[in-house]
Amino acid sequence: MMEQPKHIELKKRAEIALSSLPKHVSKKFDKLMSIMIEDIQILSKQGKIYKLNVPFGDNQNIFVLQIDIRLRALVEIKDSIAIIADIVDHDSMRRFFNNQTH
Repeated sequence: MMEQPKHIELKKRAEIALSSLPKHVSKKFDKLMSIMIEDIQILSKQGKIYKLNVPFGDNQNIFVLQIDIRLRALVEIKDSIAIIADIVDHDSMRRFFNNQTH
């Protein structure tokens, strides 16, 4: 079970990415953040957020949040704070992790 965050913190990379998104996508992101603060289990049950499992590093509290069909937010949940580290393209993220495991 995921820790329920009470606050959202955006890292600089996430702020920059968010500012470059189309308005309809940034509104969707805002709605997901509201749901995350209200009840993260709703997103989990919908398959919108899942634990990032990679065979390297300490990733106990790292999650991937699906924003839309191609964008994902990398989220660390720590001390009841959801830290949005970055917003990335799904295909780029997949290629990165595939290269790390080979």
